[in-house]
Amino acid sequence: MSDNYIYNLSHNYIREGETSEDVEDRKYLGIYSSTLEAKKAIERYHQLEGFNLHPVECFLITREKLNEDSAWTEGFITV
Repeated sequence: MSDNYIYNLSHNYIREGETSEDVEDRKYLGIYSSTLEAKKAIERYHQLEGFNLHPVECFLITREKLNEDSAWTEGFITV
């Protein structure tokens, strides 16, 4: 583990939309100092109402480097 990283935890799944299109549902759950701490959080969340209706694979841990631009480094345009 490096002190230069954090670990974001989210819960993601596709739910049927009110129209004919499916909708991605994403909940950001927390930021952790290691994957071990994030995995402990998954164990806690997966026991809670709502989260327990989805497979554990719906939880996603992403590693982010601190003090480093990681996205949109060239700006953005809208169409």
